[in-house]
Amino acid sequence: MITVTYEGKTATFDIIVEEPINYSSKTIQSLDFSTVYATQAQAKLVSKPVTVGDFTGNRKDFTIVINGERIPIYISWALSTDFTKGASMGSVVDSHIQDYFFQKNGVDGIMNRTVTAFGFDDTFQISTFQTGSTAAFTLEGADWSYFFDQSSAQGTNDDTSKNRTFTIADGANTVAISLTSKYTTIDQLITLLNNRLRDANIQAQATKVDGQHFQITTTAADVNLVFAGADKNSFFD
Repeated sequence: MITVTYEGKTATFDIIVEEPINYSSKTIQSLDFSTVYATQAQAKLVSKPVTVGDFTGNRKDFTIVINGERIPIYISWALSTDFTKGASMGSVVDSHIQDYFFQKNGVDGIMNRTVTAFGFDDTFQISTFQTGSTAAFTLEGADWSYFFDQSSAQGTNDDTSKNRTFTIADGANTVAISLTSKYTTIDQLITLLNNRLRDANIQAQATKVDGQHFQITTTAADVNLVFAGADKNSFFD
């Protein structure tokens, strides 16, 4: 309240001061929001050691089955001695793969083939270009077990179960917060939050409460923050 006197007249006014609004986080149990990357993102099979260098009169056949495609692989000649047996055999398999897709769709078929092969030392591998659990192929035919211990392969997905996302809106702008890293201290998390709030022109800032809590505080009058997103409830009520 303030009283003003002017030319003998007095008036009293109520002064309303807008206080900043604090939004306190829940307890942060872990600062590890990192992605665990798949150890075998692609579907792949690594061969047994290749010990034979000449398949003349000892033909070997197998078929790669992937996405409805049946790619015939065979060898009935001596491997090149310019490379290791694994590298030479990998080249043979990849040549059959490329020829199969070229016969179907020309150069575009080769460029968009779904599987490849290569080798090092005394082994070779067959692998998909696609990654994740939907990537898969199988081997069939008389001699797949001559070269491989297993007849099927499937890729694996990255583990994103620790990742967290939520949004903050101030009525004019909205920012998406994606947490995908492991933080050593909550101060590092707060730095990220403030960088994202600043870049999105959100009228708020993050501050530390203690090692397991932070708060978001408005920085302008008449601003109310709205928190939403997939993992909002992990951080705010």
